Amino acid sequence: MYNIVFIPLQGGYRIKYTPIFIIMEILTIILYSIDVYIRIKDHKDLDVKIKNEENHIDKEEKHIQDFNILKKALKANRTIIALTIVSIIPFSLVFQLSGIDNPLLVIYYLKCLRLVKLSPILKVFESIKQRILNFGRIFEMLFLYYTACHIIACSFINIAYLQDDIRNTWLRRLPVPQPTGIRLENNFNGLPDSTIYVHALEFTVNTVSHLAIGEITTINYQERIYNAFIIL
Repeated sequence: MYNIVFIPLQGGYRIKYTPIFIIMEILTIILYSIDVYIRIKDHKDLDVKIKNEENHIDKEEKHIQDFNILKKALKANRTIIALTIVSIIPFSLVFQLSGIDNPLLVIYYLKCLRLVKLSPILKVFESIKQRILNFGRIFEMLFLYYTACHIIACSFINIAYLQDDIRNTWLRRLPVPQPTGIRLENNFNGLPDSTIYVHALEFTVNTVSHLAIGEITTINYQERIYNAFIIL
């Protein structure tokens, strides 16, 4: 949950790493490294079992089924190992320490690569679905939907910070409603981070859901291109 919540926010707002966040990064790296070690051992065990099944594959139908199951398990395990290795790399911290902490969208999504490791949470949903199928499916769908919206919302914040003048971004109408329609000055007065995030999340949910409320609109070409991509 630390990765899902904090990493997009760090990318959007370029939050400085305090000792507590550095500790969380170290714990994440340790846990993911242990996970990789365990899965590599499992990978070797599966490989041995597959070789044993190959010796009996022509003898019984059961061995053929077992062989196919093991091959699928080996492939899935290999994929999880690759995703976990990618997730070990603390892109956000590395970029910040190296001074490459700018709001370019490519940098933002490199930071979010840590989020490819969602399998532990998905396993929780699988266990819930085994007990309460419909509730588990609904809860899983809502979680994945709002996780995606959270990532996209933070990316919209990131794009807005590319501009020197917030009046040339979607931020110019915040907080909604503006007495004059748009902000007349280039400052963040009366616009705390929490307000920006809530409006970004609402705008993202409306966009992803194909709702055209119109209280917040994209302004510059970067925002419009990105918004068009999200709508697709």
